[in-house]
Amino acid sequence: MWVLEYYFEAETAPNGPSSAAQCAGGRHPVPVSDIHDNIDTYDGQIKTIEGVMTIGAGVLRDDRTSAYLQDNSGRGLNVYDEALYPDLERGAHVKIVGEIALYYTTVEIKDITYHITATGESLPAAQQVSVAGANSDDLEGTLATVTGTLSRIADYDGSKNLILSDGPDSTIVKVWGTTGINTDTLSTGTEYAITGVGSKYSDEHQLLVGYPEDITDDVAVCDEAGVPDGFGLSPAYPNPFNPATRVEFTLDEAGNHELSVYNITGRRIATLSSGYAEPGIYKQTWNAGDMTSGVYFIRLRSAGRIATRKVVLIK
Repeated sequence: MWVLEYYFEAETAPNGPSSAAQCAGGRHPVPVSDIHDNIDTYDGQIKTIEGVMTIGAGVLRDDRTSAYLQDNSGRGLNVYDEALYPDLERGAHVKIVGEIALYYTTVEIKDITYHITATGESLPAAQQVSVAGANSDDLEGTLATVTGTLSRIADYDGSKNLILSDGPDSTIVKVWGTTGINTDTLSTGTEYAITGVGSKYSDEHQLLVGYPEDITDDVAVCDEAGVPDGFGLSPAYPNPFNPATRVEFTLDEAGNHELSVYNITGRRIATLSSGYAEPGIYKQTWNAGDMTSGVYFIRLRSAGRIATRKVVLIK
């Protein structure tokens, strides 16, 4: 009788176990939005996800992988592993296999194997949110841009909190020391637009920012070049939107104005700006978090003139 013996040997690839590509390619990816919506079901299961890295490994932590991926469902989650995989850089398109977990309030995929299918990909469009809108569980792991005035900078061990305010509302932007972002260049009292991923620590919502270019003060309210040459209301952005959209309007003469939102029946449901204003270019954000999906109209009135824009809220 003949006895045949076989020996199998596995090799480790630079980007994790060599089986990662086969494993990730052999399973149908699960939409990240479905994971968020049904985390109690997915918790502890081995699943495949596919998307673009929005914050790369080595940015928020330099001793292990704690990064973020977002897919075409519009949601993102934390990618976690005790090993540091620096090739999981921002803009990499990746298939990842790992265990879905809810770590306190953080939805994550951990103990991963992965396969990079492309690099240098465009990032998913960030949700445009107001300061109040940034304090939402719906932004967990997801790329968002919040605009507000920097009211103060709080120092913590290894990190700093940027406190953005808009009237009575405020939110926290977390900057870890490993990001290399120099917060000393930021000025309190200045309006900033900051892009990061939503997170939550204890009961506090935070926006995790990883790159210096994601903090910009190019959000001036007035046109410093002189008096605008026309009256108008620019298209809202984003549109369709959820839950906030930003509108820009121009006043070419001083006087009273009103910027309001109407529903499809013609009833005014919100006033975004009103009263006396000098000529200039102004920006306002409408947070429709408490409204139902549908068509709405943003209307600007001033000096007997009217401009209207249609917007669509999709939840």
